[in-house]
Amino acid sequence: MSGMTPQQSKARALAMEQEIAGRLPKDAVVTVDPSRGGTLISCAGDGVYSRAAGVTIHIAEGTDPATLLPALAESYSSDTRFQVRDVDSDYRSAIQLSGEYAEGYVIGTTGGEHALVVDSFSPCFELPPTMSPFDDF
Repeated sequence: MSGMTPQQSKARALAMEQEIAGRLPKDAVVTVDPSRGGTLISCAGDGVYSRAAGVTIHIAEGTDPATLLPALAESYSSDTRFQVRDVDSDYRSAIQLSGEYAEGYVIGTTGGEHALVVDSFSPCFELPPTMSPFDDF
């Protein structure tokens, strides 16, 4: 567990989503559209959760979104916060950033939209009794 409050953990993930978009070439990014809410997923046991959400980064016409991934992976290769790995599949090109306390980001093509999608998972936190794991967060 990270020792962060739910709000701190969410803020970190939101900041990372923007950081990832900011590491892409400025002329390649058209818009950055965050998801409307997040879902809490069990992290490590009773009362410990991560916020799962994401952002869609719309890419300029003329730029293949998949071609942006190697440079993005390289930009994080010496970042001690994360381990970087390629998670390509038959239908999607993607990279994964894995950090401490189950923090992670999967950045990949969509297969349909001219975009990259960032699936984000905040660092794990203890859910206070005033919050429900079924709340949008």
